[in-house]
Amino acid sequence: RDKLYKEDMSMKRLFESVSAFVLFVVMMSPLSLGAQAKSADVSLITDAASLEQGKMTVGVLLRIHDGMHIYWKNPGGETGFPTSVKWKLPDGAKVSDLQWMTPKSFKNADDSLGIGYEGEVLLKAEIDTTAAKDKSAISAVVRWLACKDDACFPGRAELQLATSLEKAKAAEAVFKKFEHSFPVAAAPDVASSAMGAGLTIVAPEEYDSAQFFPDSGVALAEKKKTADGKFVFETKSKKGVLALSGKNGKKAFEVK
Repeated sequence: RDKLYKEDMSMKRLFESVSAFVLFVVMMSPLSLGAQAKSADVSLITDAASLEQGKMTVGVLLRIHDGMHIYWKNPGGETGFPTSVKWKLPDGAKVSDLQWMTPKSFKNADDSLGIGYEGEVLLKAEIDTTAAKDKSAISAVVRWLACKDDACFPGRAELQLATSLEKAKAAEAVFKKFEHSFPVAAAPDVASSAMGAGLTIVAPEEYDSAQFFPDSGVALAEKKKTADGKFVFETKSKKGVLALSGKNGKKAFEVK
């Protein structure tokens, strides 16, 4: 009986050891440790025209994987955090504010609305290197949170700007692809007015639905035009991006 008991205990310990090892392998797998690398491919680009000038357009290109989404500068609520770009520039160089593509809204795992992007995303800035001695020493640290269903993975990438002519030529196509994906300054025929805790926007007749992405505060659902031709949003923020849709397609404007 004692012999059988010892054999049983030995088998139990062996099983526990194997189970612990399997669990360790799973926890150390690329799906776990490499989730942030798996959530997006990120690169830092500039076009060929910019290489010949003291001022260059530099873009952060993110290719988000597997149906995930990342967040805009305002994630839209308590879920998520903004994508960020921290520049490292040579002495004497200056960088503009980051330019964000027009975002979209999506459902978070808690059913709240988030603001951000899926698929390919380009963020860009203008860098002035006319007063810099070393014009090529440009890098950036990019951070993001990629989410899908109820799982989220933080991502981080340290990027060095590639300034070879070959890569710059390839980047030209990227900038061209996304040139109409950024909001434009509000046209004269788009007017907004604050009404208490709300924002009323008058837009051209050809647009029948709109979504306002506030610079701060909660994300807002898409609105249809009222009978008197206005879009009314309940928001404390009076600044953001207005995305309009209608028979002539889509267009986005900055609201300041």
